[in-house]
Parts: sequence; structure tokens; C-alpha cells
Amino acid sequence: MSERSTATGHDLSVEAAQVVSILTDVGLRTPDTVGERLDSMELARLVYEVEHRFALRLDLTDEQLEQMSTVSGAAEVIRLARAEAGLDQAGTDGPRAVMDGSGAGADGTGKEAAAR
Repeated sequence: MSERSTATGHDLSVEAAQVVSILTDVGLRTPDTVGERLDSMELARLVYEVEHRFALRLDLTDEQLEQMSTVSGAAEVIRLARAEAGLDQAGTDGPRAVMDGSGAGADGTGKEAAAR
């Protein structure tokens, strides 16, 4: 996937482009109306969609939720969660994981949970 721009002209990373794609796929916005800020309903739907599309359970801290109020912030949180889960950019290969906000796996060891 190549880089894209939002209506505000921001260049998007692959992860940010995925955030925009999710928002447009579920009908919350059209690609040309996606700006940087996400409202609370978009954030809730985005978390739900990420958990289901990438087989992740996001147990986010308050700081991570605040960070996800923007497209770029959400992209960074998703990128970190996918990296912790061993997922590549293209799909959901790798173990299913829990991102518990601490950087450690759900068991607190720094290792992610095995496939559930």
C-alpha cells in the first residue's frame, strides 16, 4: 500500500492508511473527509475493528486511548500492538496477542500470549 494523504494534507504511513481504510470501510467517513482527529464513536469502532481484523485484544491505558484520538496516534498504537503480536503489515500471521498497555505480555513477562 502506498502512502496517502488526508483531507488536511498529512502524509500517511502504512498504518495510518489502514486506520483511514477501516474508517471508510465501516462507513464512518469517506476517504476525502478523514482528517487527523477522531471522535469518540470513531475511536470505539476503530478499536473494535482492529481487534477483530488483526486478532488482537487491546487493553489500552488512558494515555494510549488519548494518543488514539488522532489518525497518526492510532496508527502508532496499532503499529506497536501488531509488532508485539508478531504480525506483519500484510496480514494476521503470527500469534494472537494482548496489548496490555505496559509493553509486557498479558502474563507480565514481556512475552505475548499464545494463540487463543
